[in-house]
Amino acid sequence: MAVHSIISSLQPILPQDIQGQIQASASSGTGTLDLDDDVKRWVVIGLCLHNVLTPALRIYVSPIITQMYTSLVSTDHINTQTSHSYLRIYLPTKTKLNYEAINNNKTLYGGQTWKYDRCVKNPIDLSKLFLQTHMAQYIAFDSTCDSSALLAIIINIDQFPLAVQEEANEVRTSVRNCWAHCNFLQWTPAKFVASFQLLERFIKKMGVNATEENRILGDIHNWKTDGTNFMNISMLGAELVGEIQTATQALTECTQDDSIETDSNFHRLQKQLIKIETKFEEFKTKTGKWLNEIGTRLSDCSINTDLTEVKNKTHHPNRMCYDAHQLEVNTWQEHDRKFVKTSIINDLMKYLEKEHFAVVIGASGMGKSAIIHHIALQICLKEGWTVIPCHSPLEIIIHYKDYEFLIFVIDDICGKYATISKESSLKHIINKKDENSNNAFIMACSYGYDEIVQFFISVGAEINVKDTRLSPMTAACGSGNYSTVVLMIKHCAHLNQPDKCGDTPLYVACFGGFENVIKLLIEKGADINKTVKSGASPLFAACNGGDESIVRMLVSHGAKVNKSTKSGNTPLFAACCGGFESIVSTLVNNGALVNKTFENEGSPLFASCQRGYENITRLLIENGAKINYVTISGNTALNVACCSGFESIVQLLISKGCSVNMTKGNNRTPLYVSCQRGFKKIVQLLLENGAQVNDSENNYTPLHVACSVGDYEIAKMLIVKKSGVNNPKGDGQTPLHAAVKSNNEKLVDLLVCEGADINTTYGYGFTPLYEASTAGNLQVVRILVENGAVLNVASHSGETALFVACRKGHYEISKFLVERGADINKSNCDGDTPLHIACAGRYEQIVQILVKNEVDIKHLNNDKESPFYMACKNGYYTIAKTLLTNGTNINEVTVYGWSALYAAASSGYKEVVELLLENGANVNQCNASGWTPLNAACSEGHRDIVSLLVNNGADFNIANAYRETPMHVACSGGYSSIFRFLLHKGATINTCDAKGNYPLHNACHNGHTEIVMLIIDENVDLNHSNSMRNTPLHFACFGGHSDIVKKLIEKHADVNKVNVNAETPLFVACKGGHHKIVQKLIDAGSFVNMLNFTGWTPLCAACKEGHYETVKILLENGSDIDQANCDEHTPLHIATVNDHNKIYDLLCDKGAHICDWPEK
Repeated sequence: MAVHSIISSLQPILPQDIQGQIQASASSGTGTLDLDDDVKRWVVIGLCLHNVLTPALRIYVSPIITQMYTSLVSTDHINTQTSHSYLRIYLPTKTKLNYEAINNNKTLYGGQTWKYDRCVKNPIDLSKLFLQTHMAQYIAFDSTCDSSALLAIIINIDQFPLAVQEEANEVRTSVRNCWAHCNFLQWTPAKFVASFQLLERFIKKMGVNATEENRILGDIHNWKTDGTNFMNISMLGAELVGEIQTATQALTECTQDDSIETDSNFHRLQKQLIKIETKFEEFKTKTGKWLNEIGTRLSDCSINTDLTEVKNKTHHPNRMCYDAHQLEVNTWQEHDRKFVKTSIINDLMKYLEKEHFAVVIGASGMGKSAIIHHIALQICLKEGWTVIPCHSPLEIIIHYKDYEFLIFVIDDICGKYATISKESSLKHIINKKDENSNNAFIMACSYGYDEIVQFFISVGAEINVKDTRLSPMTAACGSGNYSTVVLMIKHCAHLNQPDKCGDTPLYVACFGGFENVIKLLIEKGADINKTVKSGASPLFAACNGGDESIVRMLVSHGAKVNKSTKSGNTPLFAACCGGFESIVSTLVNNGALVNKTFENEGSPLFASCQRGYENITRLLIENGAKINYVTISGNTALNVACCSGFESIVQLLISKGCSVNMTKGNNRTPLYVSCQRGFKKIVQLLLENGAQVNDSENNYTPLHVACSVGDYEIAKMLIVKKSGVNNPKGDGQTPLHAAVKSNNEKLVDLLVCEGADINTTYGYGFTPLYEASTAGNLQVVRILVENGAVLNVASHSGETALFVACRKGHYEISKFLVERGADINKSNCDGDTPLHIACAGRYEQIVQILVKNEVDIKHLNNDKESPFYMACKNGYYTIAKTLLTNGTNINEVTVYGWSALYAAASSGYKEVVELLLENGANVNQCNASGWTPLNAACSEGHRDIVSLLVNNGADFNIANAYRETPMHVACSGGYSSIFRFLLHKGATINTCDAKGNYPLHNACHNGHTEIVMLIIDENVDLNHSNSMRNTPLHFACFGGHSDIVKKLIEKHADVNKVNVNAETPLFVACKGGHHKIVQKLIDAGSFVNMLNFTGWTPLCAACKEGHYETVKILLENGSDIDQANCDEHTPLHIATVNDHNKIYDLLCDKGAHICDWPEK
């Protein structure tokens, strides 16, 4: 373990002085690390790549790829693609997308590409489509995504600026790849400096925000400085040693993905890594004495340090040691998918929990290698250990590191030999299915192991098995194993039998593009038109894959060119989707219907236009494709081309006579969709060919949509062609409204100059000026006002442009409108003025500008709330003070009688309360319910406000309309500090409210034990009854507050006092099922058989509610089990009718008399 790692792990638990001693000792006594300068420069570059550049690229790439994903979901539906219809080529860059890299397709299906899951589920998957599979092993743009993958993403995807792509390519070529190749000699001082300059230039070209750019450049500079220092010292401190070791480990991880290296490169890399690791081991040996000294110091300081914990903290994620090991373990993982788990696995796993090694021996061919590989992979997966495949004990010595968790696997230590025995038992083994319903025979067919296939057949393997995911024939045909297919046919394999998924041998061969297998199957009589479950034929699969020679072969042997899938897709449609021009020509020449539509009403022409295949589009038109066909939803081929932005196809369609104004249904014309997407050249092309600029969807014209997206140039083109600038859409919104909301000042100015009506309204009476004020665009507001916009036009809710500017807090616009003469006292439908709204939003500057212009600060809204009241209610001290100094009425009340002081006290705004009291606010002013500010403060528990009010003359004995005093309110809320304060000030606790409740009732009812104790200490009457003759003990029993019941009983509260219903506290407790309280009351002498007015005993009440424990306690304490109520219902009757079977059984066990239900 590096010295730095130990110090970092121990630092949080070390005293400051010990840390200093350790650091000093580390700097002077840890010895020398003998590394050449070129190696040191290589290490520093690696550190900078992994610790600075890679994290920055993750942050940079993520939002761009996410935006691209959202766009492709909208245009190409890549999130719902199927194996028959998917985006094969990314047209802007003509990139063939790699679906092997997503959805675990390579692992699950290997070369059987027709099985691939083509659904692109997230932006991470999208980025993988542009990479080689070995580079696309990350799960997010996080630590699993290295610099190699990130740079490739930037280089391969056109969404990144060209300048950034060029710099990324230079960084990958000149820095990252050179570093990964581990050629130390090229890391000269000049190369070192040039690499840092290139990294700095790359970061600047990325165009991140200034703060982030400065941070990244600062980190790069720090590594450059540290690297220079690194060259100039020989004695290395703990910090730098730790960084070197971290870099070495990072290099090991990085090179795993560098699959283009040659074997010699791998060996050279291994040699250099082992050399550097050896240096660390030597260094660690020299520091052993120093570590012992540290341990002694820690012991002297009585610090409990678990070095195992330190080791865990510095442990790195599981990884393979070298690329060669990674490749070997990858092979294990491929084969492990077919592994059939037996009992020996569990036995070995349990054995290895206690032992450090195990030897697996047995007869050749029994699967020893598969067993040890499976166990090693399981330990790697579950425990996070590193797997090191070895071929001799010497390799263990080479790779062993005592600070890492490693598992070594030596396979065939005594060499390989093979025998075949017990053929009778092999039949059972080869037919045994794995979790995917495949068996060993199918796997052999899939991999083309002909000798094994022949042997399996000889011992009875089922050739025509039907219930497996793949059949032997689909496995062989789908993998293109010609000789295996020949062998299978020789042994009478069925040519047309589908596997469990419904795929036929010919279909999978066509999907995989295996021409020789296809030819063989056809010659042997395979049904050329047999379809799979989706209705796709072999020809459809071939057209989907783009292999012209296979298509020609199928057609020449009678494949039906117009056979469609269940969703209506034809082979011609598949070829058009893939852009396979020669296949399209072949199909058309052989009678394919160019105008056949499918499930979503599209056609082959739609497919080619949508994907930008100009030559195919021309070919289809020349062969009779209907260019003016309109779907039920109103879509046309021209619409599709315009929507995708393919100018050349638009030009082609127009030149062939396509109507530029053809539409129905949603009325979205080609011009409309082109304007919506901002395709200026296509808009110009359509206009030149007679597109009607005033055609609309619900009166929503192309000019509307151009203005809504803020496209000045397109809007200007439309206006030149006489598009109506005042055409209203369905809700009355004009292009000017749309332009204002897009915040494009230049566009607004254009419309105004062209005669747009500045004061027109739409929707709820919104003018362009209102929308501009809402958006907060001062320049647009200025343009509108200077061109005659009426300032005081109100919306249907009574809001003017000034009003909405105040509500949004747009100070500059508010100031401008006030200076231009806007009515500052105009109120909305609720009676609020701009000042009300500014006060409610805490916009102090706006308040000041309104006050400065003599706004009516005393104006009341419909609820009689003044702006001053709103400020106080929300605790805005500065605004309240401003209004107070300008003459507001401090004691004005709302319709509910709430004053500003009441509102501030209720909300706990102490500073505002102080301001009001200092300026003479009425401290005892009551609201409509008789509540004073003190009541409100007590209700919310604001102790400091209560103190402030009382000290300023608040009457703490004033009762509200319900005769509740502040003391009642404090006891209800359980605010013991307020209770003590009021009691200290002389507030009475012997006053009852309108219902006869005393403060003690309130405290007991809500379970506030501390306040109950304080009241009891004041020697009050514990048996006070309220208007319902309930005592505090009744209330405590009702709420189930056991502690309070206990205190009241201890203070001799009457346990048998009855309320108006003749219910004792025991009756109330039994009804609520509070069995602990029931026991306390019985122990205190409560009568268990006392009847209420309807003759119910406590036992009856407990039986009705189903409280078993309570019933049990009552019976144990003498309750009359057969006492009937006034309706002659006994406890047993009551338990029965309420379905409480457990209580029924208990009563019967205790001897309850079973009798008939009494007659009415």
